[in-house]
Amino acid sequence: MATRTLETVCSFTRRNVHLFRDDGRIIGGTFQNGSITNDNFYFMCSIFLQFDDPSSQWAIFTLGENGQTGNRIQRSNQQLQEGFYIILRDKSGGTVSTSRLSNQEKHFRDSLRERDEGCVITGYKMVEFTGLHAAHIFPVARQAMWNSNSYTTWISDTSPATAISSNKIYSPQNGLLLQASIHGLFDTYRVAINPHDNYKVTCFIRDETMLNLDGRFLANSATHPSNSNHRISDEALLWHFEQAVLKNVRAAGEQWPDWEYDLGERGDIITEISQGPNPEERMELELFTRLASHEVSIASCFLYPANRLINYLVIVISCFLFY
Repeated sequence: MATRTLETVCSFTRRNVHLFRDDGRIIGGTFQNGSITNDNFYFMCSIFLQFDDPSSQWAIFTLGENGQTGNRIQRSNQQLQEGFYIILRDKSGGTVSTSRLSNQEKHFRDSLRERDEGCVITGYKMVEFTGLHAAHIFPVARQAMWNSNSYTTWISDTSPATAISSNKIYSPQNGLLLQASIHGLFDTYRVAINPHDNYKVTCFIRDETMLNLDGRFLANSATHPSNSNHRISDEALLWHFEQAVLKNVRAAGEQWPDWEYDLGERGDIITEISQGPNPEERMELELFTRLASHEVSIASCFLYPANRLINYLVIVISCFLFY
């Protein structure tokens, strides 16, 4: 039987079942505590394996440490044994992949893991990055705004477009490695980082995470990495901090958590409203909130910068156009 060179199993991988593909690369594994049957393992593999030809027939075989293929594992209720296994198909060649991420998403995640190694706010680390998320500073869901406002200029990363996309939004300069619980707070602007204050963390709500987030500082891994392509974008962080202030500090606090409705002096609020959810309702609320509450009174018009005054006048005119 043919032999192959097997990729070395990482010492930190706490598994006693290891799964390889035909070229000897590791594609998965698990820890067998005794409850996993052969049937269970086949089902688990069917969840994360992808083939270049979806109609491919495949099976799991035992694998010797020298890379030699052993017996086929039959689908049964027999307990899966510890050891090395390989996925083979009825036709050799082609690609077996375990990733449901795009190349750009995978590059973004792996670059942040390499750069930060742990949560950049708390320092939390875990084997295989369990509980750690690769978080975007500027959300990928708002790429239209990113493109129209030329925020690509915030990114100095010279990596190819195949890795970070043509608009560079997948660059690690637009990302942070965060604990899962902090990721949610960051995405909803409850927690933000001010690049103009030595990258200090501000928690805009009562800190009930027991992590004492408020007053911490961003890890040096993000601000002074060895790879200049990975250094965090101050402009992206400032944009995020501005959104947090506008959402939490101004007046009684923002009541539209899903709209991120004011983009400060950096964005086109009319475009954001018209392209967002419930534009007519939101435009009416904009008008009521900003004008009826006297946020923009006749007297205060003389105190506002011209470009912001024009924005408010356009809001008024747009309200009539929506109806």
